Amino acid sequence: MKFYIDLATRRFVRGPASSIPLERLFLKRRDKIDVEVIFVEKSAIVATPTGTSFSTGLKTNFSDTAFLALSDADGLLDLYTTALEALFADDPASVSAYLEVKTSRPGEETRTSTLGVDIENSVILGDEGSPAAEVSLKATSADATAGVSNEKWMTPLRVSEAIAALGGGSGGTAVNWTTLTGKPASFPPSSHTHPINEVTGLQTALNSKQAAGSYAASTHTHDASAITSGTLSIDRIPVLPSQAPVVVNGLLASIPSSQESSIVTGTVVITSDGKRYVYKGTGAKTSAESYIILADIAPSWASISDKPAAFAPTAHAHLVSEIAGLQGALDAKQPAGSYASAAQGAKADTASQPGHIHARADVTGLDSALATKITGSGVADMQVVTALPSSPSPTTFYIVIPSGATTASAVTLGSVSLFTGSGSGGGGGGGGGGDTTFSPTSLTSLALWLDATTGLYSATTGGSLVTTNGGAIARWEDRSTNARHFTQGTVNSRPVLSTASINGKNTISFDGTDDFLDSLYNRSYPAQSLFVVFSIFAAKSTSGLFSESESGASDIITYLPAMQRGSAIPLIASAANGSSDALSANNLILSTFAIGTFTHTGTQIINYLNGVAASAAVDTFPATNREVVRARLGARINSTGGIVQGTNLSGSIAEVIAYDRLLTTAERQQVETYLGTKWGIAL
Repeated sequence: MKFYIDLATRRFVRGPASSIPLERLFLKRRDKIDVEVIFVEKSAIVATPTGTSFSTGLKTNFSDTAFLALSDADGLLDLYTTALEALFADDPASVSAYLEVKTSRPGEETRTSTLGVDIENSVILGDEGSPAAEVSLKATSADATAGVSNEKWMTPLRVSEAIAALGGGSGGTAVNWTTLTGKPASFPPSSHTHPINEVTGLQTALNSKQAAGSYAASTHTHDASAITSGTLSIDRIPVLPSQAPVVVNGLLASIPSSQESSIVTGTVVITSDGKRYVYKGTGAKTSAESYIILADIAPSWASISDKPAAFAPTAHAHLVSEIAGLQGALDAKQPAGSYASAAQGAKADTASQPGHIHARADVTGLDSALATKITGSGVADMQVVTALPSSPSPTTFYIVIPSGATTASAVTLGSVSLFTGSGSGGGGGGGGGGDTTFSPTSLTSLALWLDATTGLYSATTGGSLVTTNGGAIARWEDRSTNARHFTQGTVNSRPVLSTASINGKNTISFDGTDDFLDSLYNRSYPAQSLFVVFSIFAAKSTSGLFSESESGASDIITYLPAMQRGSAIPLIASAANGSSDALSANNLILSTFAIGTFTHTGTQIINYLNGVAASAAVDTFPATNREVVRARLGARINSTGGIVQGTNLSGSIAEVIAYDRLLTTAERQQVETYLGTKWGIAL
């Protein structure tokens, strides 16, 4: 039997040219199945990498370590085992299990793919012989002593038996050293290390040593420049000859030869920068290396010889504030430009004026004249409305203002839409094209914002950004300021990245078996507006898109915002009070992205599919705030926080936006237009 596994999603698919997941497999009791695993990628068979190995088995649950049946080295899976026969002891019509295929590839972690299986009790009982014993990979005594199998594991007892069989250990024949041939003459030790405590006396020897570093000898000297603090005894201060200092008109390098003859050992030299030097007696008299530098003491003006008579300023600049009276003088001046002269002003009716412009407000009566004009192809009327009508007139100019305003003069216009005779009014105007500056943060009460184009990481904390197709996603970060990140700690339950999935943008794919993301947060709200951009690969009776639960309750008992309902006619739905209450007006198209809008006022539920509203459903749950403690993407939540079996999503999610209030019609349409434009979904 051939099994096709998608490399990117780890899902079983229906065939080599199909991306539709295989939901379930039906087998018969006591079958023998020759298993062949084939990889596919982007609906095409790919070659199995060299060194890849497979193991196939049946389990009762995902977490079981024991198998009901396990394939042999040739890939044959025999369903006639004592473990499976025990499940048919009460003669049920069928037994449910999971088919698990483990794939080991060189240089990669072992990957697991699972598929639900129903084993039908359809055999005619007769002389079938005895069922195969339970599969065991533990070596027997015969396996140990034979020493030829590389498929089973050894217990300490079996290892001892194997050693004894090979002539060693307590159970074998003793070997005399003198009769042993081929011995090496010496046994040099292999490269190894020892801790300090295994070398006798080493720690004591180390304790007597000085710590590593650079140290001066016990008897040593210091250069004078190294003495920066402390007090010198008077007998260590050198005696300088009593003579007049030499004052240089410049620095040491500019000492003229006429002054060099006056500099002898101990002579103090004062340079024009105020520094004082004492000549050591050797070395060039124009080099600082030949002097001891004394503390900087500014010489008196009178002690400096050959001073210039005047000091011409070098080129420099000043700030306006540094020139007394300059700012006042500038303020009294006209800005640079072309102006009419006094003579031209006197002849305004007859003389030509220089070119210039005026602000609209400077032209008397211009606004009033413009207000009476409506120009454009066929425009005959202008109306101020809070939302475009469902059938707008092609000859009317509509000004859309915030909800609740009554006159154009009483409000600041929020948006202007011009209907030109094509498209529809429900989406906010056929000709407007949407506000390109809109962001979910533009509206108040933003509770959650997940965007698959960013914030996808390989670990629940830290980690690296996931950017490659098929990469597993451990954390999806919230772009709102609430830090309500969604995570998955179990590797095999992580959804994967689908690159360039729609409109050139990335989405997240859930395998429909065990993938989901969770977030534990406290959220209290009286009403909600939720938006989900999603696609369904395979419809189920129920699968969770976005669910929330209160403490100790399942999602549907309080309020389940977003799910997919119906395997024959797939719809979107919301639920409350323990049952499904609100279904979408239109059907879903499989593998096609859509925008689901789910609103809850506190007393009724209304959802929208691509902007089309469904009938309202009454929610009779007590009119109190929803006190959320857990949220989930890709599956529903039961009363203990686990998964409602069979509700894992087989599909993709691109974006999730939630507000802790009921948005106005104009606001809802604004978010839907933003999502439709971003993801290329027609409303």
